[in-house]
Amino acid sequence: MNEIRLDGAAWRTADDFYDAVLRALRAPAWHSRNLDALNDTLAGDDINEVRQPLRFTVSGINEMPTDLRNLIENFRDLIVELRVEGHDVEITYLPPVV
Repeated sequence: MNEIRLDGAAWRTADDFYDAVLRALRAPAWHSRNLDALNDTLAGDDINEVRQPLRFTVSGINEMPTDLRNLIENFRDLIVELRVEGHDVEITYLPPVV
């Protein structure tokens, strides 16, 4: 299992999130910075250097601005959908969102 630990306590923008996720996945420089692109490369599992199985652990959720928390929730939904489709990906929050 490839563990991807993301500490979002200092994130303030969507770019902060994408910087961290794409760096952790060792994505190519040309990788687009949106959830559709992440969905495509995680599902295809042939673009990023870090591949399935993947476990994302995201901390610092409670310190994020609301709009960024919404993006993280959408990312969680994407991971859940990929898992339902049979991809070996999962996500947890530390600590749980309050």
